[in-house]
Formats: sequence, structure tokens, C-alpha cells
Amino acid sequence: RVYQVLSEGTNGFAQARKITHNPFPFAYSQVVTASLYILLITFPLIADAKIGRDNDTKWFAPVLSFITAIFYLGLHEVSIELEEPFRPPGDFPLVILQDDFNERLLGSLHTLGSQELS
Repeated sequence: RVYQVLSEGTNGFAQARKITHNPFPFAYSQVVTASLYILLITFPLIADAKIGRDNDTKWFAPVLSFITAIFYLGLHEVSIELEEPFRPPGDFPLVILQDDFNERLLGSLHTLGSQELS
């Protein structure tokens, strides 16, 4: 059991290290941001041209534009958070996860020690 917990910890550390050492391409991030702003400018115009022609559905184009803009801006914020998950504003509970891992490791060690005494 101790070796399993150590292996899980080592694998988790390797995955976290891989995330921190392989940065997200800056150019890709800039292209996505520029595309988002182009979408935010052009989508309301296209929605108004396609949907807002009838008097019955004129209210639907601004509502659809607002919902679409909020959705894509939210996705953009999530992608920014995923680029650097271990920075302080992310509030990723690294200390709590480390303490939990240490408790599991000590529990396994105590279990192994009590089995050897028996």
C-alpha cells in the first residue's frame, strides 16, 4: 500500500511538473483573443441582419448576441485559468492536497508498521 501511495504521488508530481514546464503558445493565445473580439463585434451585426428583420423577432437578436457574448467570454476566462493553473489567483489548494497526501502516506506507513509488529 505504501508503494502505491508513493507511486500516485510521484505520478501526480510528474503531471504537475509537465503542466508548469510546457507553456501554452503565446501566439495561439493572442489569435484566440483577437478572434473573440472580432466575434463580439461582428456577431451582433449578423444577428440583427438575419434575425432582426421582422418586428416580431426584433428583440431576439440583442438577447442572442448578449447570451453568445457572455458564453464565449466565460470560455475565454476558463481558458486563461487553464493556461496557468498553479498561479495564486487560481486558488488551487496545493497545500491541502499535499497535506492529504502526507496523511495517506503516514496512514499507510502506520498500517505497514503495525502489521510487521503482529
